[in-house]
Amino acid sequence: MLSKISIAINILLLIAVINLYVKTCDNGSEEVAIEEVSSNVNSMKIAFIDTDSLNVHYEYVKDITEELSKEIAKKERRMERKTAKLQSEFNQLQRMSPNMTPQQLQAAQQRAVEMEREMQTLQNDLSIELNEEQAEMQIKLVEKIDSFMTSYNETEQYDYILKKFAGSEILIA
Repeated sequence: MLSKISIAINILLLIAVINLYVKTCDNGSEEVAIEEVSSNVNSMKIAFIDTDSLNVHYEYVKDITEELSKEIAKKERRMERKTAKLQSEFNQLQRMSPNMTPQQLQAAQQRAVEMEREMQTLQNDLSIELNEEQAEMQIKLVEKIDSFMTSYNETEQYDYILKKFAGSEILIA
């Protein structure tokens, strides 16, 4: 019976904890403010991390977001250069088309189709590269937060560290 009461109290505490969040210093240091709630029944310590707040206040998130934006711009410039080069080649083929033999015209049409395929392939490749880079950055962020929370928990001894995001999960149990 005592465990059912304890569970009920912990559920109420969990609801109360939803309003707590982590703040990092603006200088990018690893200091984190964590609010704690404990019940009188079991003295259970629970910490709560609001990942939305982390995304806004954590300098590392700002840095990797900026890095990803630079990569996107770099890949867009690469795509624009390739597009301009192929467009120039296509325009040249169009200018020369009135003077071409049927065989040359057929070769020019095949080249135009090939250029279109090149553009699609490049666009797909760049999109895949960006998705992979974004996934790598996300993994690094999660690993960094988990590592920090594990070391932080060694001194603070929380029973549970919860984080809120889509599909929330417990960090430390």
